[in-house]
Amino acid sequence: MEKLPSYTIPASRWRSKYAELAQSADNEHDVCPSCSHVQNRAHSSSTRSWLALWTIATVLFGVLIVSILLLAKQYTFHCSCVGESSCPSSTSLLSDQAFPYIPLRRVVWKVEQEFVDADPTDGQHWGTPGDEPDPTAWTAWDDIYDGSWVSVEPDETLDIPPGVPIQNFSVEGGGSWRTPKHGYSPSINHQIHCLGWIKHYLMPSRTQDIDYEHAGHCVEYIRHAIMCQGDLTLEKPENPTRWHVESIAYDETVHVCRDWTALSSALRATSLGFEYADDRSLLPFDNSDWQPWRPVVPFEAI
Repeated sequence: MEKLPSYTIPASRWRSKYAELAQSADNEHDVCPSCSHVQNRAHSSSTRSWLALWTIATVLFGVLIVSILLLAKQYTFHCSCVGESSCPSSTSLLSDQAFPYIPLRRVVWKVEQEFVDADPTDGQHWGTPGDEPDPTAWTAWDDIYDGSWVSVEPDETLDIPPGVPIQNFSVEGGGSWRTPKHGYSPSINHQIHCLGWIKHYLMPSRTQDIDYEHAGHCVEYIRHAIMCQGDLTLEKPENPTRWHVESIAYDETVHVCRDWTALSSALRATSLGFEYADDRSLLPFDNSDWQPWRPVVPFEAI
């Protein structure tokens, strides 16, 4: 049999070309003219993606900062000047700086007959200056009023301006109360004081003439308090079927109120109390031994 000739693949031009391609596989973009364009497009697309992400992150961060500032502004003293009225100065006494946080509660208002029937001046804290104090005298109004004055230490950093220097007033009056604290009247105490005296003036059993100047002041003060609080709770009539509304069922309506237990405890902890003297009017600043011994009336929340 004739022996078949053996063939070997010559080192042809095709073999050398394939070898070049194989050797340059790791650097194919360098030998491929169109590959550099693809690489540039990929790099440009990646750059645009990072730029878009950076822009979105910057916008979101800005929105976050604005939201924080708006929330902070909501809880910061703010005034608006209308017409010729002037804004209070930055030294206004702010309740949240002088007292601890008072939480809010949902409350149903109820008729409390003990307040309706009582004359506040029959109690211990409502007597007329010069009256002989009666430690056994008590009405429901004494449960919500320890006197108008509280002691707080002035603090410029907290915008608490100077009040009445208790130490100076006490020593000059013959007392011995040495304290850096000053005397202030929280608005709620002033409101209860005025409301109590209006109640007294309306009592048939009152034993003194109406002080119309004081009564007018108190009505005006209560008007300010009502407009300041601006309670928008919706109250329904007792009989919704009648077109003529005779009365409102306020004792069935839920209001959002400050927790009276926490509020009265904060006031009582700083209250100056009262002390009567034979030769002078009612003074709150010379009773250094006064201590709040009575329990706080429980706050009924729902």
